[in-house]
Amino acid sequence: MARTFVWTTTEQREKVWAYFPLAPTELTRDTLSGGQASGYTVVPGYLRARLAIHAVRRGFGYGGQVLVDALSRATRAAERGSRRT
Repeated sequence: MARTFVWTTTEQREKVWAYFPLAPTELTRDTLSGGQASGYTVVPGYLRARLAIHAVRRGFGYGGQVLVDALSRATRAAERGSRRT
């Protein structure tokens, strides 16, 4: 199940400036190159299905900031998940 993260401003909470969904996923060994699977048959990961920036905000570097936010959230989620063993 995906979770969608939405960027807004404090002045205009009702206006969406950017969004991206993240969903847990698994990659099978046959879809990875030799060393990436490290002996595992299934490797967990996160899928960023889409990343959208409002047309007014394009060209100002927001896409990179939103991508960093997505990667940071996926990293934190993976770290939390690895502590549940």
